[in-house]
Amino acid sequence: MKKIVHQLRNRLRDEGSEIRTGRWQGTNGPPVMVELLHISEKIQMEQTVEDASISTNAKQPWADLHFSERVQGFPTNPDPSHSIWARTTKDYMSDGEKFSHTYSERLWSKGLHTGIRFEIADLNTLVQLLKKEPDTRQAYLPMFFPEDLTASLKGERVPCSLGWQFIVRNNRLDVFYPMRSCDAMRHLHNDLYLANRLAIWVRDKANLKVDLGILHFVATSLHCFKQDIDIYNRGLIR
Repeated sequence: MKKIVHQLRNRLRDEGSEIRTGRWQGTNGPPVMVELLHISEKIQMEQTVEDASISTNAKQPWADLHFSERVQGFPTNPDPSHSIWARTTKDYMSDGEKFSHTYSERLWSKGLHTGIRFEIADLNTLVQLLKKEPDTRQAYLPMFFPEDLTASLKGERVPCSLGWQFIVRNNRLDVFYPMRSCDAMRHLHNDLYLANRLAIWVRDKANLKVDLGILHFVATSLHCFKQDIDIYNRGLIR
């Protein structure tokens, strides 16, 4: 994973195009960015939490605390871990008290939404499906909801992760992880770590006697602020 992170950052630095967008994280007029489109990488996942953290150089202790919030079994907004990421996270709260979304709200959305035909599922539903039918092709958990298009139209923040698909083949658990948008310098390493940790968690909760296989990571937009390229070149982003 560490090798892939550096390869993607180097590609962004060497091949990326400068762009200006109207908004970033719900704020207007962000600085110039550098962007690569349509990234696709197949990455061998680590088998243990410790190896995944080391391999990705995840931001600790935030990453472990935030992961525990994602799988805690109930929604919270805001998640307490936001306070140790940066003081500016409060600036992204849509009404001064809550964020437009949190991962725990999406992963444990049962009771917060109603389905059109069936009851809304949550992360535990996915675990139950894999227990019942380990060879299923339907074990996909969405992060991006239809309401996010409305939120975007209103200028709110929306999830960067689209969701995760889990599939067991050849005695291994693979994960398909599409993202609409990923910051290569500030968040890529954490996103890969959290996906690897989620795979370990799902495997164990579903009692799947398999190894972890490939993380198929896809990003429509891999980007960073132009100023972060210089910081990366000076070795200050690892």
